[in-house]
Amino acid sequence: MTMTIDEIASVAARLNPSQKQRLLVRLSFELTIAARDTYVPGTEEIAAPRQIRALNEIQHRVTGCLLDLVDSPSADLWIWPVIAEFSESAGCAAQVAQACFRALASLGLASSAVHAIEHGPAPQIPDEPRRS
Repeated sequence: MTMTIDEIASVAARLNPSQKQRLLVRLSFELTIAARDTYVPGTEEIAAPRQIRALNEIQHRVTGCLLDLVDSPSADLWIWPVIAEFSESAGCAAQVAQACFRALASLGLASSAVHAIEHGPAPQIPDEPRRS
């Protein structure tokens, strides 16, 4: 299952600063994978220029939001409406939502978030385990 960007935003709002940073780093990575879907296989051509442009704009804003979090860990994740707007206008909302979901899943939170969306109360977002 994939979550909507609004659902992912709701879960992301409850993350601690470190988790928010990790989410955005992983989202940045996932967006580069999504951009590969715009390539013409075996060539240097782009099959979907509007989509790759939107993905680049989203990527730019994701890294800007990440810089905001690095400078001010208590900053809000303002990125979600921007992601929705760019992806919907370029016709790549499903690919971007999937990239957002994979980023959330990389934190180990996607299954509890999906369960909560389908069955009730918001998931508890645990702190990351401390590394030695």
